[in-house]
Amino acid sequence: MKNKSSIFISLLSCLLGSGGLACSPCNDLDCGKHGACNEADGSCYCETGYQVSYLWGRCDSISREKFLGTYNATEMCVGASVPYSLVISAGQTGIDKITLAGLGGYQAGNDVLQVQASVEKNEMTIPEQDITFNNQLYHIFAANCTMMEKDKLVFSYKIAIDGTVSSDCSLTLIKQ
Repeated sequence: MKNKSSIFISLLSCLLGSGGLACSPCNDLDCGKHGACNEADGSCYCETGYQVSYLWGRCDSISREKFLGTYNATEMCVGASVPYSLVISAGQTGIDKITLAGLGGYQAGNDVLQVQASVEKNEMTIPEQDITFNNQLYHIFAANCTMMEKDKLVFSYKIAIDGTVSSDCSLTLIKQ
């Protein structure tokens, strides 16, 4: 990633006419095959589902990767704390999609409630959705979560089962 001093040196060289550089903060900036340089400030803008990697400074890091894994979940709903396991896996319909398997601890035999979400940089978004599971209709209300700490997610969500709305639930996920 180009830092401010290297952008300044490139612009200074451009203005002084040395090195034959075109006047652009994007000279010699490689944003990778999933990004493009912003001519205004010399920063990389990435395609949906990608972010600038801290190691190389290019748009080659898949945003959802840091969310994937098995989590120990602790949930507070209606004053009761319920621990369970939740798995976040890659979604089937796009580089930015994920699936939360086991949200709320809902299961039927070996099957668990599968909730779809998307990831952009450090933010997970659960869109409002209806899911038929175990002969019941689960209505998931929209929720957002920002990963503030590595391997830890904290967010609130609300779910209705066959039209009965539960209280807001607070969920803490710690990656195993």
